[in-house]
This record gives sequence, structure tokens and C-alpha cells, in this order.
Amino acid sequence: MIQSYLSAQMKFWMKKSMLFSALCIAMAGMAVMMHSCAKKDSVVRLSYAIDTINQNVYVGDTGYTHWPLKVSFLNGNPQESLTLTVNGLPARLTVSPDSLTAVPTFIEDFVFHTNYAIHGSYPANITAYSLTTGYKVFHFNIVVVTANCAMAMAGSYSGSSACIYATSPYTAVATAAGGDTLNIMNLGGLGTSSNTKVILNCGTDSLTIPSQADGNGDTLRGNGVFTANQMIINYSKKTITGGYDSCSATLNRQ
Repeated sequence: MIQSYLSAQMKFWMKKSMLFSALCIAMAGMAVMMHSCAKKDSVVRLSYAIDTINQNVYVGDTGYTHWPLKVSFLNGNPQESLTLTVNGLPARLTVSPDSLTAVPTFIEDFVFHTNYAIHGSYPANITAYSLTTGYKVFHFNIVVVTANCAMAMAGSYSGSSACIYATSPYTAVATAAGGDTLNIMNLGGLGTSSNTKVILNCGTDSLTIPSQADGNGDTLRGNGVFTANQMIINYSKKTITGGYDSCSATLNRQ
């Protein structure tokens, strides 16, 4: 009986030891998994924003069309780069650059070159890739329309601007700069040394001012609309001393 009792006790402690060992192994595995998860969650991912990409991007059937996009850094590693690639262009249409790598924040002016492309709407996209965020795809349509409406908008304009700070009437001169681009001298009455690059969208009768220095030390950025004899341009201005102004300029052909 004593031998049976000892044998039973030995089996009991052996089972308890095995259960304890299994529990230790399980806890060690959980610790490894928790460490692995914690390590994965500690990755600082790049967060960025791209200017609103409209459903339709209009390009001329000949010549050059500018498409400026701003990519802004939001969070993460400020030194991490981002690669943008344009895909899905139709025949007789190229873009420069078709791919680029840069560190946000940056502004890239994509320039479409069209050699008598057939009018129509074509699905396209921009693929964005960074090491920590992987791939993101931004879809839009390339719409090929009649080009070179900028040439018809060249000339002298009488201008008036509604700004936070008062602006007197002025005369502005628009010069065709090739393709869909105008150069406007003295926009807002800022002086003859002030030159503003304005990009026309001939398919929608709209315009944009990509962020730029105007020659006076001011930085301008804006958008607007145009007709055959008038341009209405809404823009913001940051001065070299850090001051801000917001204006709506109306330019009427003289």
C-alpha cells in the first residue's frame, strides 16, 4: 500500500510538473507574440496629403498642359521619401515626369505633352508608394480637349481687387507663355516687377495659380474662372515679412 501511495504521489507531481512546464511555454510564446506586436505597432508610418485630384483632368489635344500637385507632410518620419507614378495615359500623350521620388512637403508640376491625341475620356491613376505605408492609388480620368486657349487670353486688362486690405484699380498685362499658361504682370496692382504664372484649363474655363513667388517677395496661390473677355481670380498672398492677404481680382479685357 505504501508503494502504491508513493507511486500515485509521483504521478501527481509529474502531471503537475508537466502542466507547469506547458504553462511556462505558453506564457513564453505569448510574451514573444506580444513583443512582436509591440514592435510592429511601434513603426512610425508616413502620413501625407495630396491636393484634391478632380475626377476629370483636362489636357489639350496638342502642345503642353500643366498639372501642379502639392504633396504635404502630415506625420511620421520627416525624412521618408514618397514615389509618385502616373499610369494609364492614352496614345500620343506623355507626361514629364512620369515618375518621381521626393520628400514631402513638395509641389510637382506634371507637364502633359500631347501630339494630336484623339478627343475622349481615358481612365488613369497616380500610384503613391512609401516604405512604411506601401501603395495607394488615386484614380481620375484624362479628358482630351481642344488646346491653346491661353493664346486667345493674352492682352491688357483693367483690374480691380477685393482684398482684406484695400487695393486701387490697376492695369494688368497677360502674355501667352506657351500651351495653357499665361503670365500676368501686375496682378492685384503689385507692380511691374510682379509676374504671376496662371494655368488655364480650357475644358472647364477654370484657372489655377500654383504656389509661387511673384517677383516682389510675395508668395501667391489661387484659382478662378475665365470667359473670352474676363478673368476672376481668387488668391492668397503671403508677404516676405510674413503678412497675409486674401483677394478676389476681376480682370476685364481693355
